[in-house]
Amino acid sequence: MPSTSYAVSRVQIAAHLMAFLAVLALSIFWAAPANAQVDAADTIVVALQPGTNPATVAAELNTTVTDVAEGGTICTLAVPTDTTAAAFTAVAGGSAGVISAEADAVIGTKTTYSAQIHVAFDAGGQPGAYFDPVVISQVDGYSSDNNGVGLGTIVAVIDTGVDLEHPALQGHLTQGANMLNPLASPEDIPDGLVNDGVGHGTMVAGIVAEYAPGAQIMPIRVLNGDGMGTIMTVVKGIEYAIHHGANVINLSLGTNTYSDALEDAIEDAHNAGVVVVGAAGNNGSQIAHYPASLPNVISVAAVDQYNVKAPWSNYGSSVCVCAPGVGIRSTYWNGGYANWSGTSFAAPFVAAEAADILSNSSDMSANDVTNRICDTANGIGDQNPLFEGLLGEGIIDIQNASSGDN
Repeated sequence: MPSTSYAVSRVQIAAHLMAFLAVLALSIFWAAPANAQVDAADTIVVALQPGTNPATVAAELNTTVTDVAEGGTICTLAVPTDTTAAAFTAVAGGSAGVISAEADAVIGTKTTYSAQIHVAFDAGGQPGAYFDPVVISQVDGYSSDNNGVGLGTIVAVIDTGVDLEHPALQGHLTQGANMLNPLASPEDIPDGLVNDGVGHGTMVAGIVAEYAPGAQIMPIRVLNGDGMGTIMTVVKGIEYAIHHGANVINLSLGTNTYSDALEDAIEDAHNAGVVVVGAAGNNGSQIAHYPASLPNVISVAAVDQYNVKAPWSNYGSSVCVCAPGVGIRSTYWNGGYANWSGTSFAAPFVAAEAADILSNSSDMSANDVTNRICDTANGIGDQNPLFEGLLGEGIIDIQNASSGDN
């Protein structure tokens, strides 16, 4: 069985590579909107004690506040021209009222593993196997009352935005926000340089809509068309979700660099009772991938249709559960549909599952929901003998978790 699965994966990787080259060729001819460039070099991210005024801290440091996340305890400060980000971080970290300070950094959908798994393939206007019976069976994702599943919950998709006019998502969306440009809508658009991240957030939203159709999806744009943002844009997205009623947050993005500010935002979400789900990453290793590896995040690895770990999926002790992540078909930008692979597309299965649980038991804490998801998962050790204890509790079982049966 393993040899067959890996052969399938090689074919899929080849298909992804062909699609990647095609996208690169086509991108030359795209009349894209003005580029939304990501630049984190001139600011530091500062977490403040509650009640501390960001402007007061900035004045004491002879600089200015460039941005403040909702809630007021995390902000960015401009790096003075006569110093470096590293030196300024050290000085700011010792200021009164400052919990932590760090250089802002780029964060996104890409990892060091080959870029081909980050480019959609088989894209087009027809849904095809959008409602995939194999995947539905794999995660036990069908309910006799499917339209009501997830009802009364809000799932924040913090990503590249969402195609707000997509026919399949109408009735599933609630008001969101754009952290790259507060004056713009959270539309999933090609405003990067290569634009290989366009459609990523729309794909994630489509999976949530399929498996928690009663939930409302809150689109929060923190990444541009290249699938890139900063620690601060993601922190702002998390804080926005907390303060605007999200019950679940999906983070199909990441970095291999730890961030105090990101952990602080996750802790804020957890303390507010919000369930946070993160993609484990696509390095094919045990390298820590943040925010998925942070405390209070349900880290999700990816498996194929045989419940074999995808060769590029991260694994390790921080993984909580697994979900399908190979060749997943979902909604795509500009009203289309596409296939895509990655832990990015495994995570929203779990986000949908969390919404389904909360729709039946709204008084459950974030810890309760996490425990339910883990306790009802099905072991896949037989299919993955080399990863014993490194794939969490196994493949999710949505119906079992939603009903509370063990």
